[in-house]
Amino acid sequence: MRSWPGFRRGSSTKIGLHDGEVVTGVVADQVLQVVDNDFRCDACPLCGARRIRKVGEIPRLESVPYASIQVRLMRDPELWHCLACASRFVRNSVREADSARLYGSSNSGDRWRRNRPFHQEKTAGVVRRVAQVCKAGETLLDVGCNTGDLLDFARSQGCVTYGIEFSGSVHPQLREKGHQVIGDPLAEGEGYFDVITAFDLIEHLYDVNGFLKVCGRALRIGGKLVILTGDPGCVPARLAGGRWWYVAPPEHIVFPSRRFLSGLDGWRVAEWHRCYNSVAWVRPLLTAVRANLSAAVHRRYNGHPSPWPDHVLAVLEKVG
Repeated sequence: MRSWPGFRRGSSTKIGLHDGEVVTGVVADQVLQVVDNDFRCDACPLCGARRIRKVGEIPRLESVPYASIQVRLMRDPELWHCLACASRFVRNSVREADSARLYGSSNSGDRWRRNRPFHQEKTAGVVRRVAQVCKAGETLLDVGCNTGDLLDFARSQGCVTYGIEFSGSVHPQLREKGHQVIGDPLAEGEGYFDVITAFDLIEHLYDVNGFLKVCGRALRIGGKLVILTGDPGCVPARLAGGRWWYVAPPEHIVFPSRRFLSGLDGWRVAEWHRCYNSVAWVRPLLTAVRANLSAAVHRRYNGHPSPWPDHVLAVLEKVG
């Protein structure tokens, strides 16, 4: 399967906590792979500005899952902030070639088994906004579709559904459910799609601008690109710094800001909806506040659970 700019992931990321630290994914017992995470950007990978500052070191665990493969990082990753566009990114990240190898050899279907369909997994606000762009008869492409939860919902709304998934292990399952699997969003022709969705994806990309350019060519004028990702401008992210749970090393490497997305040529931010990643992350206010205070006292605050939405659903409209 042909890959396209910056697409180096296998499936949605499941994030959990272990002894106050962030753990990503679900893996079986396997031989540990040591990875030299020595990739460092000298400028913001989003806007290219060199006015950047270090936010802090990111806690490094003895071993973590990368997709469905257990790895050990050789270096301490660092979280950096761009003073020009207010985005954040990781230094000392895994090189793109190693990332492609790890994702390509993983099994995304085994990584995160959801028990609930999309419309029950996501919050009501997210479901409502996705339903608004899923119009009957329109073509929708989900990038990083995993086993097709979002595609199932879009198809139930009357969309003609396409999916891209870097891990080929789930392709038969997608086809059995009636979704068309492609390796390149331009395979159907420029301006073919009405909607492109990218949930839990953009934070994994090495070339976000390349991804946006390909999406722009694949969408018709007026088409929508719907992104769900962590919000680097949210209160928990600002308070937690390098310990913010969503940084989730080593897979999450870049965190675009609203300022960056609002300044893109050829796009208009049609909607910016602050939300949670899923209903599972919503906690009663008192419970969240108590947990946060306890973590702060022990100097282990990482923003989870959050009393405030820490994700964003951004709807970008192609304007030219």
